[in-house]
Amino acid sequence: MKEIADFFANVIYKSDKYETQSPCNDTDLLFPPFYAIVMEMINAYQEQHETIPFVLETYRSNTLQRIYFNRGASKIRQNGMHHYGIAVDLVGRANGQIDYEVLDYTWLRDWAKNNGLTVLDWELAHFQFIPVASQNELRQAAADAIS
Repeated sequence: MKEIADFFANVIYKSDKYETQSPCNDTDLLFPPFYAIVMEMINAYQEQHETIPFVLETYRSNTLQRIYFNRGASKIRQNGMHHYGIAVDLVGRANGQIDYEVLDYTWLRDWAKNNGLTVLDWELAHFQFIPVASQNELRQAAADAIS
């Protein structure tokens, strides 16, 4: 957790996107070991499928998280795993538009679980680096790292 918390404190917390109200797909704000696994997953997927997954959202500020929560688009009010650079949402495209129907999420989710990532039952396109049970430990480690 310390490495993730240090990345949060040294990269994300100091970023000009830290309080953005806009969706962010900046992969520089992803914890590098997590991003490497995500890229492995995308590359493995492309070897077996015609559609190409792309990262829709990486970092998410608490400001944007609250907007999503208030709209009912998220179950988390603040400090979700996107906030710490260890979660992504993967989507496909059809006719130039974001399309959740064109990817084989069963394949993606199976690959993710078999390679140490966490998937959520309630969020099909979401992939994260740590288990839900470890999230509070990370939140505390990140708070300690910036204090």
